[in-house]
Amino acid sequence: MEIKYILFALFLTLILSSCSKKPDALYINGKIHTLDENNTIVEAVAVRNGLIIDLGTTKEISEKYGPENIINLENNTVIPGLIDCDGSLVEFSKNFLYTVYLNNVKSLQDLRSKIKNKSSDLSNGDWIVFYNLNMTDSLIEKINKNFIDEVAKEINVVLVDSLKILTIINSKGIETLQITNLIPDPKNGEIQKDKKGNLTGLFFDDAQKLIYENIPELNRKQVFNSVEKGSKELLRYGITEIHDRTIGKEAIELLKELIDSNKLSVKVYGVLTGSDEGFEDYLKKGLIENYKDKLTVRAVSLDYDGAFELQEASMNDEYKTEPKVKQPYIDEKTINDVFTKAIDKNFQFRIKVVGDKGLSEVLTALDKIIKSKNPKDHRTILEYVEFTNPPEINKMKELNIIPSLRPETTINDIENLPNLLSNVKLRNIGLWKTLLQSSGKFITGSGFPFENQINPFLQMYFLVSGKSLDSDNNKIQNPEQKISILDAIKSYTIWAAYSAFEEKIKGSIEKGKVADMVVLSDDIFVGDTNILLKVKALKTIINGKVVYDYTK
Repeated sequence: MEIKYILFALFLTLILSSCSKKPDALYINGKIHTLDENNTIVEAVAVRNGLIIDLGTTKEISEKYGPENIINLENNTVIPGLIDCDGSLVEFSKNFLYTVYLNNVKSLQDLRSKIKNKSSDLSNGDWIVFYNLNMTDSLIEKINKNFIDEVAKEINVVLVDSLKILTIINSKGIETLQITNLIPDPKNGEIQKDKKGNLTGLFFDDAQKLIYENIPELNRKQVFNSVEKGSKELLRYGITEIHDRTIGKEAIELLKELIDSNKLSVKVYGVLTGSDEGFEDYLKKGLIENYKDKLTVRAVSLDYDGAFELQEASMNDEYKTEPKVKQPYIDEKTINDVFTKAIDKNFQFRIKVVGDKGLSEVLTALDKIIKSKNPKDHRTILEYVEFTNPPEINKMKELNIIPSLRPETTINDIENLPNLLSNVKLRNIGLWKTLLQSSGKFITGSGFPFENQINPFLQMYFLVSGKSLDSDNNKIQNPEQKISILDAIKSYTIWAAYSAFEEKIKGSIEKGKVADMVVLSDDIFVGDTNILLKVKALKTIINGKVVYDYTK
C-alpha cells in the first residue's frame, strides 16, 4: 500500500512539474535582436513567470513547447525594452494630464476639439492649462470665457497665449478663484470687462498673476491618477523603465502605492537628491531593491552646474553677457560629503556637470574620493556630458566613470552656443564616438519632461546622424563623432541596465533575464538614419506580457 502511494506521489510530482514548465507565452516569427555578447538574432522567445526560458527558431520553439499561448510577431523587428536614463515620472505625468501645448492649433474648431477631448479625461473641478495659443487679433475677438464654457463647463480651464501676455480663463475657473469685477486692474495689467462691466475671462500682462499665483496644487489623488496615466503613456515609446533623478520621499511612497495597486506601468530606478532630507532617511533605511519587480532606489545625485540656455554652465570661456563667469552651484566639500556617504551605504553617485570647466573640477574631486575610499564597482555616472577634452576623457576611463548623454540638448547647444560664449570651441562638444571608444559604454537620457523630445528613437536619431530635426548635411558638427544604431540602442538597453547594476537581469534578450521587449514598426537596422524619425513601438512587453498594443 505504501509503495502505491509513493508511486502515485511521484507520478503526480512529474505531472505538476511538467505543467509548471509550460511557458506563459511564445513569441514567434520575429526578427529578435537579443543584444547578447554576439548580437545574436533569433526568431522566437519562450517566457514563463516573466522570465525568458528559451530562444531559437520559430520551428524549434513551437515544436518544443506546443501551439498554445502563441503571439505572432509577424516578422517585425524586436529589441530589448528601452530604459530612459533621465526622466521625471511625476512631473511628466502631471504635465501630461493637466497641461496641453497648442503649437499646432490653427483654427477655432481645432481649439474647441482640443479643449473638449482633453477635458473629457478629467473630473469636475480639475484644472487644465493650455499653453502656446497663437492669439491673432481675430482670435482674441472670438475667444473668451463663454467660448470655453461651451465645451468645458465643469473643468477649470486656462488658455495662455504664446507670448504669455494674455491668459483666458473660463467661468468655472473665475468662480473657483473667486475673481470678481470689483477687483481693480493691477498697475501693469488689465482685467477685461464687457460693456456691462462683466468679466470676459481675458487677463492681460500682470493681471495674469491673479490666475497663476492662485491655481491650487494637485491633491494626492490627482497626482496618483496622473502618474498612473503618465506611466501608461511612456509605453507608447517602448520605454519599459526610467531612471528618475527627481525622486523624493513622497514620490517613493506614491510609487509604492501605485505598485501595490497594480497601476504603475513602467519600472523605476530611483535617484535621490543629495541635498534632500530623503537621502539622509534612506541612508538609515538602506536601499530599496526591486520592490515587487517595479522599483529600485539605490542612487543619489547632485547638480554641479546648469543649462547653457540659462547661462549657468561652468565654462572656461566667458559668456558674452553678465555674469560672464558662472560659479557652480556646489563646492568640492559638498561633493565629498555626499559621495562619501553614498559609498559607505552602497549607494550609487551621479552628478550633473555641463560646462568644460565644471567637468574638470568635478573629475578632480571624484579622483580624490575614489582613490581614497577605493569603492568596489561604484559605477559613478557623470550626467549631461557635453564638452570634453582629452585629459577629462582619459580621467573618466581611468576612474571607470560612466558618461550619460543628452543628445537633443547637445544638438541644440551646438547651434546656440556661438551666440552665448565668446570663444566657444565646438570641436570639443558632442564627442560621442570618442567617449564610447574610451569608456566602452555610455547611457542616454531624454531629460523629459524638461526637454522637448521624450521619444527614444528621436534621441537615437540625434546620436547616429549628428543632426537636429531641421538640419541638413552641411550643418553637421563633428560628423566623425556619429555612432552606429546598434551602439545607440545599447545606450538605451544593456548599457543602461549596467549603469543601474541590473545587467544580469535585464537590458538584453537572454535566458534567465526578464522578458522586457519592444516590437517595432520598421527595421531600424537597415536603410538610412531617417527610419528613426518614423519608427513606432507596435507592442511594448514587460515581464513577458503585452502592456501596450499600437493596434488597440
